[in-house]
Amino acid sequence: MPNAFSPNADGLNDYFNVISAHDFQDMQLRIYNRWGELLFTSYEKERGWDGKYKSKDADSGTYFYMLNYICNTTKKAMMMKGDFILIR
Repeated sequence: MPNAFSPNADGLNDYFNVISAHDFQDMQLRIYNRWGELLFTSYEKERGWDGKYKSKDADSGTYFYMLNYICNTTKKAMMMKGDFILIR
């Protein structure tokens, strides 16, 4: 998972999304702010967060993600979680 992104419409790192060489299924990506408020959910690897919440730009700072998925190799449910920085 990336540790930062900059949604400034320059075509580089404009979305926070899953970057993985591994094949998986049944993905759920959730993004939270520092108060634990859910800002974004995606069930598609190609659909990432654009740095907006309720149609407004989210503030620069630290955010948290939780990624749940089924690993195609092991067929086990997996979870990843961590933080990243939104840079404006």
